Amino acid sequence: MSFPSGGSYFTFRLDPIASLEDIDDEQVAAAARRLLSREYVACVTNTIGVPHMPPALNVAVIDLVQRGMPTNAPDNHFEARMCVPIRPNTQHPEGRRVVHCCHPLPWNDCYHNALHRTRVRIRSDIRDLDPPHSLSPNERVALRQVLNDDVQRRELLRACTEAGIEAPPARPSKNTIAAIELADEELTDVPYWERRAAEQARLLAGPADEDFDSESGSSDQSETSEETVSEVSAATRADALGPAVADSEGVVAQQQTAPGEQADNIVDLENLILSALTHRADLDEFSPVIEPLSYDISVFHSPPSPSGFMEEIGMIKGIRRDYERRIHRLKKEVQRRDEEYISSVQGRQNDAIGSTEEPQGLIAGGRLPIGDIFPGDVPSPESGSRPASHKCKGKLSARFKPLVKTLKTRLLHLRRRLMSPLSSPVSKATPRKLRVLKASSAWRRWKS
Repeated sequence: MSFPSGGSYFTFRLDPIASLEDIDDEQVAAAARRLLSREYVACVTNTIGVPHMPPALNVAVIDLVQRGMPTNAPDNHFEARMCVPIRPNTQHPEGRRVVHCCHPLPWNDCYHNALHRTRVRIRSDIRDLDPPHSLSPNERVALRQVLNDDVQRRELLRACTEAGIEAPPARPSKNTIAAIELADEELTDVPYWERRAAEQARLLAGPADEDFDSESGSSDQSETSEETVSEVSAATRADALGPAVADSEGVVAQQQTAPGEQADNIVDLENLILSALTHRADLDEFSPVIEPLSYDISVFHSPPSPSGFMEEIGMIKGIRRDYERRIHRLKKEVQRRDEEYISSVQGRQNDAIGSTEEPQGLIAGGRLPIGDIFPGDVPSPESGSRPASHKCKGKLSARFKPLVKTLKTRLLHLRRRLMSPLSSPVSKATPRKLRVLKASSAWRRWKS
């Protein structure tokens, strides 16, 4: 039998290292090793997915056992009535139905409440043990429905507080009433696992059933778990009308399905069952991991307060938050350094491009407009003095200064020659070329 089985009461403790093993960080591992965990008592009230063999972790919802009735907590939108007594305890301010444990707990003043309901991953095991204290599937469904009503009541109180109005009186839902009625029909002190073992023995002693596996003690037919059947039965009681369609004459006719659609539905159902059997709910789960210890809950003189377990879970969540914040800061720092490095690279590239570009004053053909680039450097023709030295408006690199000086000298000399009245026109035509030109027909036509 899987340990712990569904509906059983057991002792456990939190496993901080396994709860944080999905984070590959030395600081997180060191913080997990420093965290001390105590032992607590809880009941497996709901299993998520199909159980798998170790080392797979099974996902479940557990409800911790609290000794003594809770108190009102208006700031947390919690009322003292939001609890369920556990047999042999019968005390409740509104007379709520007692959770019928097959064997009464060793304490007479214990409760379940919605504040201590937790989703966990359980490092289950296979042990040949039967739980002395357990709940039947119908009892688990009834307990879950009552606590679900309390969760919805807390949400209603929160909404009414924010709106500034008074909350309506609390009343159980239809599903809760149906689940309680279904659980009351099978009240017995015989444990559920014992009744199931007797049923298996009866099947083994009866006529041969080709669909029954005698070695495993289970049927090969695709069957829904008893807990799911209880939920379906409770929902059916809550909605007794069921799906129906009224025809024009007022006769209620059940919905009919075509044969082809029925075959498709069967295939879809088989695929759904196969995916459910092979799905591992723990792979995408980050809830805390607990280590089950024993079915013997009588080792405690009094069950430890569940608030300690909730504080330990809060520490686990705090370690996760610190890690996420640290990673966020590291990402910001890396991003800042990347931006600074990119900026420095771009600055060096801009400096290199600026040092290799030509000065703004150079134009095509290598000619430099002196009057624009070097205003005041060129003296008037009347003044024979040399130009006074002054600083250029534009900053030039040292490698261009010799070139600029040479260009200035040549341009000054050329301008003086052009502006001098004694200067003769510059011509590169030789006398021989002139004689040839005058003897040509083009010259004669131009002269005529």
